[in-house]
Amino acid sequence: VELEEVNPHLRGGRVESHLGKTTPVHPTEIRTSISPSSAVKLNTTSAFIGEEDQFIKGTSIVLTDSPTWIIDPIDGTQNFVHSLHFVYISIALSINKQVVLGIAYNPILDILFTAKKGQGAFLNSQPIHVSKVTNTVLPMKVELNIQDMCCSSYRTFGSAVMELCYVAQGNLDAHFMEHPLLHCWDIAAASLLIKEAGGVILDITGLSVLEDT
Repeated sequence: VELEEVNPHLRGGRVESHLGKTTPVHPTEIRTSISPSSAVKLNTTSAFIGEEDQFIKGTSIVLTDSPTWIIDPIDGTQNFVHSLHFVYISIALSINKQVVLGIAYNPILDILFTAKKGQGAFLNSQPIHVSKVTNTVLPMKVELNIQDMCCSSYRTFGSAVMELCYVAQGNLDAHFMEHPLLHCWDIAAASLLIKEAGGVILDITGLSVLEDT
């Protein structure tokens, strides 16, 4: 499916709850999800992991060595519902539990981030690199408190994918997010973008999480 074909369906519409989520979401999120039957028709050797899988009874989310597409059809649902442009589609390909391809696309602003393992990161086909800042003086401790941060401010845009892409692009020096709130579909594509742009993505202990996305 061409990205241009999807764009008209990602603008406006009604809001409804579904798939056991406690916050309102847009019907587009269902329409853009991939059903198991569709996955079989596309490629029987590939697996698919998506945000909606966690709400389907009997579905286990397990990353194997098989080629696996990790997809978040709409990251920033609340932004989308309120007509904010901070909305991204995230697609990653994992082979042998290694993310080898990452794509993050904003269909509203037509912003496309891409990365292929070992070949760099790009924004609309132009190479990107992380910020040159080497010390963010951000205290990495479990009891992290906003008041203890040695920075002027802490901002969140409501889309983890976008925030991580901004780090890859160098617009943000760093991004911090509470680990229990993160899922593989949030960071799979963006983690490769950051690595290929010269950055790192770590857990609270300082270990790389790229291999565990």
